[in-house]
Amino acid sequence: PRATQGRPRGRERMTAAATLRGFLPACTSRRDRRPARDARVASGTDDRRVSARGTPGPPSEGRRCQGTGAWGGGVRRVSIAPIRCVSTPAKTSGSQSSQKTRPDPSLVEVRESTASNELRAAAAARALSFYTYPADRSEFSVRAHRNMRIDAEWDAIRAKIAGTDVAFRHSRVSCVVATLDLDENGDAPGGWAEAGVDESLDPSCFANVAPDGSNARRVILGTLDVNQGVSLPAEELAGQFPRAEDPTPAGVDVGEDGRGTNGPKPGECDRDGTDVDAAAYVAAGGSYVEGEIPGDEGSNGACGIESAYEGSERCAGPASEGPDENEGFNARPMRYRRAYLSNVCVLPVARRTGLGRRLMNRAMRVASGWGVERLYVHVVADNAGARKFYENLGFVVEAEESATFAAGLNRPRRLLLTQPVRDVPESEC
Repeated sequence: PRATQGRPRGRERMTAAATLRGFLPACTSRRDRRPARDARVASGTDDRRVSARGTPGPPSEGRRCQGTGAWGGGVRRVSIAPIRCVSTPAKTSGSQSSQKTRPDPSLVEVRESTASNELRAAAAARALSFYTYPADRSEFSVRAHRNMRIDAEWDAIRAKIAGTDVAFRHSRVSCVVATLDLDENGDAPGGWAEAGVDESLDPSCFANVAPDGSNARRVILGTLDVNQGVSLPAEELAGQFPRAEDPTPAGVDVGEDGRGTNGPKPGECDRDGTDVDAAAYVAAGGSYVEGEIPGDEGSNGACGIESAYEGSERCAGPASEGPDENEGFNARPMRYRRAYLSNVCVLPVARRTGLGRRLMNRAMRVASGWGVERLYVHVVADNAGARKFYENLGFVVEAEESATFAAGLNRPRRLLLTQPVRDVPESEC
């Protein structure tokens, strides 16, 4: 039949098996071979033995195995080739020029900025860092949305710095940028071109700094905002320290109080702190026992001193019974004592170069110059990298949102980290 064509018949299979038994050693099982193998290894007569240094052992004359079959029983010698260990040499690069040059962070300047062209580039850096797009989205759609976000960020930065943003009406905002000046040919120096600061980078990150319109440009590699105020608008978590009854630490410069956009506005009631004359009234030896402030007759503190305690359970009045009615009372408005960081970002091409730490150090110097006592920053709870970065800088978790609260706002859960403002040398910025 067709199904059995090409297969050996039963008698042929028996003949083939008998023929093979004449050439192969008759070893019944692995268990029977193990004692003989162990004896050969111990005596050094096994050609497969390898020394500790990886070189083959001395070859023996042969290996004794029992053979049976067509030639009868007897001793046969089976030659086994020695095992040699050959190491593969490691691949080496063709030339040193093919390796990437590490960018030079000393060429980057970290400072405050109010220039419109630099604020526009900072807005582009934020749009590139904060927004990601699915792979199936068209390039036209991505660029259109990115340009829209850049324009929105640019308008927001300028409005907050100028004090015209209603939400930041009682906040003082400064934008910190990390800038890299390009050479006369428009190329990034010091290895930054090899790192990715070239034509492939979004052109919105470049700012033209030449008044004649030449090719002299600079690129914004990182940015953040310092927001001095009681709380950060659009964030539900607010700092609790310092409290209203906590004294201002020695050495804090209060000379900047009232000079920024969060200072008291002429002709209006400042609900987030003392009114225009409250601090001067305390300095002149006045008392708030009666709840009356010069220039605000009959107000009974409704628009004055009680709002200085925002965020505290304490109300206006003497701290304790005693000869000094204002003992323990800190008349400094809370909006000058806290600051929050926001929009902290570094372009992917500039990460792992120390720019993030330098941005934070510059923000610490800005806060210290404003007389801020406590610095805060919000972090997404599952962003382990960002949390570790801030904790390495000395921040600790003060408060955190619950999962239920964050789900109600349809956004990730957040943490609030803080640390006291400290002096940072200019060389570390």
